[in-house]
Parts: sequence; structure tokens; C-alpha cells
Amino acid sequence: MGAYSEALELCPLRLWKERLVLYSNRAQCHLLLRETDEAISDATRALSLSRPANSHAKSLWRRSQAYNAKGLAKESLLDCLMFINVFFGSDEKRRCDKVPYYAIRMICKQMSSVGLFSSASSAIDGESDDIESIGKDDKHLKMVAFKSGYQLPTIVEEPSF
Repeated sequence: MGAYSEALELCPLRLWKERLVLYSNRAQCHLLLRETDEAISDATRALSLSRPANSHAKSLWRRSQAYNAKGLAKESLLDCLMFINVFFGSDEKRRCDKVPYYAIRMICKQMSSVGLFSSASSAIDGESDDIESIGKDDKHLKMVAFKSGYQLPTIVEEPSF
């Protein structure tokens, strides 16, 4: 981590792309050392340097992990959703049509922590007889929730080792 700090001191401000990578990599070091506040700070600095702002996928994912470690489910969920948005919008060489499994797992975890779709799950659990309380426009959501156990369906299988 000291090498990244030294590199940031030496790197001219006009080299914003290099500084973005240095901040993002230093954020990963902070994550590994369980220094979540510092990881959030460095990931946020990297995201402020990205063009357009908040469009660096690795920094979004790292900040999502740091928020998760701090127990900030809403913030983690938002960064994870932005990560997926950037992931799909990346250039054609890197573009993938499948959401990474680890991102799906994080979204499912944070959605249950935040309590999103709780009205759907309570209606399906039988706590409410009024299935229509989910909303007329959310019938598809109800079916997905019922079939997948109230979580997003996995789009990519977990890699086998």
C-alpha cells in the first residue's frame, strides 16, 4: 500500500487515468487490510476521476464491498447496481452479456438486508391474502420472487473449480 501512496505523490495531477488506477488499487489494499473507511475514501476518489464520473467498474465494486463490510446495505446495493450498469456499458471487447455471479450474490444479500420487495415476500409467504398488494404492474416480479425464493435469479452459474 505504501508503494501506491508514494506513486500518488509522484504522479502529476494531469495524469488522471493513472491516478484513478492508483486510487482504485490502493482501495483494494485497504479492503484486504479491513480498513473500510480508507477503502471507501480511495474508491470514491477514483470514481471522481473517472470520465464520466462514477463509471469505473472496479472502483464501484470495491466501494460496494467496503460498504458491505461496514454494514451499509443500501449504499452497497446502489454501488453494486451501478457496477452492473457500467459492466454492461463497457466497450465491445470487454462487454459480457451475463452478470457475474458474485454481483448477483451481493445484490441478493443487500436486497434482503434493505428489505426491498418485502411486501412481495410477505404476500407469497401467506402473511397477506391480498396478492394484488404487490402492485398491478409487478405481476412479473411476483412470479420471479415466487420461483426463485425471493431473490434475483442467477444469470451466470458459479464457476466450478
